[in-house]
Amino acid sequence: MKRVIIVHSLYRLSSRGTVFFFVLSLVLLAVYLLGNFQEFLDDTQTFLVQLLNMVLLAEIFFGLLNVLMILYIRHRRLLLRFILTLLAIIYCFSVLLIFKFLSAWFQL
Repeated sequence: MKRVIIVHSLYRLSSRGTVFFFVLSLVLLAVYLLGNFQEFLDDTQTFLVQLLNMVLLAEIFFGLLNVLMILYIRHRRLLLRFILTLLAIIYCFSVLLIFKFLSAWFQL
């Protein structure tokens, strides 16, 4: 009984963390792109990129944890969440790679 409670709590934590960090990464990406048009200071842009990198890594971690929990629970109704979590992980990983290449190119 206690094991079921721990698994359910870990699943809820990982799914909520995935959604939170995914939305936060979208907001930070929008602020960064708007900051380019509004001509933010270079230090502010660098801070936003570093913060976005940390949020993307946290989202990938929580997303992978969520995928593992979904595979452990194995309910058929969780298939849509599984697909959405994989799409979020792919999005965050690709944005993380893009910003790593850009920061290496511009040497931020």
